[in-house]
Amino acid sequence: MSFEDWSEYLFNKIYNKIGDDIFDLGIYANKNFTWIFFQKKYKEYINKNPHYKLDFQQLSYNPNITIDIVNQNHYEYWNKDVLKFNFSKNANYFFQNHFHKKYEIILELDETYENIKYYEKNYDYKINYSLLSQNQNITWEIINKNRDKKWSIYNLIQYNKNITLDIVLNNLDFFGEKSLQKISLNPNITWNDIVNHPEIKWNFYDLSSNPNITIDIVLNHLEKGWSFPKLSCHSNITFDIIKKYNHLNWCINNYCRNPNFNLDDLENISFSEDSYHKKNMIKNICLHNYDKDREEYCKKNNIQNDYSLKNINMFDICYL
Repeated sequence: MSFEDWSEYLFNKIYNKIGDDIFDLGIYANKNFTWIFFQKKYKEYINKNPHYKLDFQQLSYNPNITIDIVNQNHYEYWNKDVLKFNFSKNANYFFQNHFHKKYEIILELDETYENIKYYEKNYDYKINYSLLSQNQNITWEIINKNRDKKWSIYNLIQYNKNITLDIVLNNLDFFGEKSLQKISLNPNITWNDIVNHPEIKWNFYDLSSNPNITIDIVLNHLEKGWSFPKLSCHSNITFDIIKKYNHLNWCINNYCRNPNFNLDDLENISFSEDSYHKKNMIKNICLHNYDKDREEYCKKNNIQNDYSLKNINMFDICYL
């Protein structure tokens, strides 16, 4: 068996649940499916439906799409804004082959600062420090040595896991007092931080996405302004928890974005009768990463799992 067998298995599982909507609501962006796989599906479905076409706007989000695939199909309607991120996965190849003269690229989210500075020097790449603020390779040491750059305080606090509450509190001359209004978004915040710093106006709507929040914390402090739609996506929330505490205002639509959502859950959920919510639910199912299912399937069938597959942030591409 090969990795393509996993792709076929997953595709059929989703298709059996939602039918032809699979082609309209996100499946092309799913990292579990390659360009070769979709070419194969195209040949299968064109015989059933002559109006069926590959969706190159959605394919642009797929992390398996390379610059070579785009060049070989340059006449198609790709989403060039999205491709900027995809091309960054092999930046050296991109620049050495002078693709930067034809396409743009965004390096700020994944590359190291050293590499980005190299491309700035040798290829006249323009660094966006606001976007770079989200990069997990960017440490406080790098920021502190380059305070003159146009960092985004908001992005540093919300997205950069290297920025802690202690760093912010000890460097308010850089972050500013107003940064404490957004500190609830910081993924490093613990419940002890919240308890030990009552002077900070904690935002429990934002804290609902914090990876350190557990169901026990929520249950013991239900009077706080938690967001259950956000908690429904939380990695510490499982389908069993949702069923056990079904009196709470969970959002099953959002649970389909939860990393704990799996193919067993897919078979046990019911679609909303509301067409708008049903559409979003199907979209979330199609875009889901299915990491745990893939690992289990590959292990069971002695297939080499591809651990390099990049997770898709469904909140970023929810407008598909």
